[in-house]
Amino acid sequence: MPSIKLTQVNKAGQLLKKLVDKADLNDDKAIRESDIAKLTEHARTHGEFGPLASTLDSLRGSARKKGGPSLSNIKKVIDDATKKIASYDKDADGKLSNEEQGRRMTVGESQLLGFALAAKNKKVSDYKFPAKHEWQPGHFSWRGTAEQVCNSLLNAYSKPANDNFFPHWGESEPGTPRASRFGVDGNEAKTMVTALKELYVSRQKSVLTELARRTQASEYGCVNPNEAATKVFKKYAEELGLDLTWGHPAAPHVII
Repeated sequence: MPSIKLTQVNKAGQLLKKLVDKADLNDDKAIRESDIAKLTEHARTHGEFGPLASTLDSLRGSARKKGGPSLSNIKKVIDDATKKIASYDKDADGKLSNEEQGRRMTVGESQLLGFALAAKNKKVSDYKFPAKHEWQPGHFSWRGTAEQVCNSLLNAYSKPANDNFFPHWGESEPGTPRASRFGVDGNEAKTMVTALKELYVSRQKSVLTELARRTQASEYGCVNPNEAATKVFKKYAEELGLDLTWGHPAAPHVII
């Protein structure tokens, strides 16, 4: 790769963070595999999207290891990569020679450099993105088995930005878990509890018991509540006279 100025890398990083918001084609506050697929397809007729799509795909992979491919996590990865790239300028001349780039760089860092070269003199308006898909939460229904009602509850009130998906966002059949693992925070938990309290007590107990069970195993549709959410669920279980255990399962793996 040719020599490149660090000011150019910094400028590309700032541009890339603005483009991240526009690349959220599913409009769910995260970059999913399906977002990358749409950008890659778009690149066939809009060449500038090729480097962008591959760079975002690499960065989202790094963000997934840091809690998920949310827009905020991906922007943090971009900032970290930009700082790391600057540290390779050993002679402090404000640019990276081919030798300084070397083999120490991660794939994400190399992708960011490639994007910086491809996006030279580019601005946000130069990138014409495909139309976004506006995400709409599901409708919560109390009908069906405790498992089905639990699915409906999670599909309606768990925000996609905190959830895990495979292989593509939104491919699950109606009535099944939308996410491979639901990440639930305190506010989401409060909303779920409010919705459940509208049901018969016996139904509240069965659904909450199913919800707690899903925090114990890494299976499709499992639930990973954070500390605040766990406190909300524990308090609610105590009100119902239930003694439930709440865990934090890892995201399930795709079985091929």
